Amino acid sequence: MIDHVSLLTFMLPEANAFWDQEEVVDLGLTPSDSRTPDALSRLCVSLGALPAELRRFRLGRDQLLTYGTLWFTNETALPFHWDAPPSETLAATARDKLGLVHLAPTSREARTSHLFCLAFDGDVAERVGHFRPCAFDGIDNRRFMVPRDPISTVGTAEWGQTADLSAIGNDGLSLNGAEERVANQIFFNDFHDTEALDFMYLGELSVPHNVPDQRFADRLAAL
Repeated sequence: MIDHVSLLTFMLPEANAFWDQEEVVDLGLTPSDSRTPDALSRLCVSLGALPAELRRFRLGRDQLLTYGTLWFTNETALPFHWDAPPSETLAATARDKLGLVHLAPTSREARTSHLFCLAFDGDVAERVGHFRPCAFDGIDNRRFMVPRDPISTVGTAEWGQTADLSAIGNDGLSLNGAEERVANQIFFNDFHDTEALDFMYLGELSVPHNVPDQRFADRLAAL
């Protein structure tokens, strides 16, 4: 899951062939039409309303899907159905279930955050290699957690586990979010001719995650 800046600036710049499709051209919009909140909203909503077969693109030559490690989950672990109608609720639910505390709305220069979900063939991750995440892979994510075997003090699951941001403030709710793994850098050449990236628009993120770090630490200590 990424914000609109990552999608429109780094993955879908105006030079990408995605914008040359007739139906996309008919929108009369380009990434540069995102300089104001209203124009950005129109652009994101229009992209999200495209038929699924058009919401696909290839990385430009010499492009990376990520500049570091890539966190991913299985489609069956997503807290929503692909092509679910976008909404502020959907955006917040997806952000929370995937534990993405760093994705937040911002008021700087009246900017807002629109979230998108990317999907790619699992064969791509298999080719570049992937592994169970550890704390060092979390980098600046303050909501990193490791699931544990009920009879062991060492994490043994093949997949990691995100922390559900919406559950941290309630002791009666499980912290378990979605399964996750980490892939190595994915380059343009790691995709074969028949493979592409699919995307869906989740909605505008308007609700920040405000639960303090100490509260999360206390929940982890009680596990």
